[in-house]
Amino acid sequence: MQASQGKVSVLVVDENLAAIERLQEILAQQGHDVTWADPSQTLEKAEQAYFDLMFLGWDIKSQSAENILSLLLSLFPETLVLVTNPNPSVDEAVKAVRLGAFNFLSWELPPDLLLSAVEEALSFRRVSREQGERRLKLRRKYDVDNIVGQSAPMQEVFRLIHKVADTDATVMVLGESGTGKELVARAIHENSFRFDKPFIAVNCAALPETLLESELFGHEKGAFTGAHQRKEGRFELADHGTLFLDEIGEMALTIQAKLLRVLEEETFDRVGGT
Repeated sequence: MQASQGKVSVLVVDENLAAIERLQEILAQQGHDVTWADPSQTLEKAEQAYFDLMFLGWDIKSQSAENILSLLLSLFPETLVLVTNPNPSVDEAVKAVRLGAFNFLSWELPPDLLLSAVEEALSFRRVSREQGERRLKLRRKYDVDNIVGQSAPMQEVFRLIHKVADTDATVMVLGESGTGKELVARAIHENSFRFDKPFIAVNCAALPETLLESELFGHEKGAFTGAHQRKEGRFELADHGTLFLDEIGEMALTIQAKLLRVLEEETFDRVGGT
């Protein structure tokens, strides 16, 4: 089990007194602050204090656990919900996780496994917060306000960045070397709905034709000498995000033709693939 991350506040929502008492005992022994709520009191209790975690009984009878889970996740997105059931089934677990639960487990698990589930949830939240802070710093770094330029042409560039950022359009950024084309591409990405997905840049002038095709589209195992395993290309790695092709004019015409097919049909084949 991972090292404890300190005292946390936990809300247990259930009708099963045995489940409530067991969870309270195990969590309290670790110094956690545990509050119990009947399903009908869930919202009232949740609004009275902040809770790091919630345990929600899936087999409650008075109200729908699904409705309670959806309500908690919408009102308290920072709180991770662990759904419990004495005899969890795979179908129920899949359903709860798809609705947004962090985990689905039996409250009858040994104490060390229950506490491991708590530590796993807390570790996930900590990492998510750190990633969110890094993402916020990155978005601020590439905000249009950080691109130098007050002239009318630059103001038009800023307007276009915001205009295309909200679309799925393919964008061509033109400019002399050193004028900040990648900075503009980054700004478009960070101001779009894709901001939390990958931004991948490829310098088309730095790679020979044979290697560039494999880098962009990937290759299958055995496609050529040295292709010992399947490799995902930059298009796959940037899926749902942004792919920035730098110096695209230096790309071989044969690769440009294949790139045109991707842009027009939104499909491609890996090298050696079908």
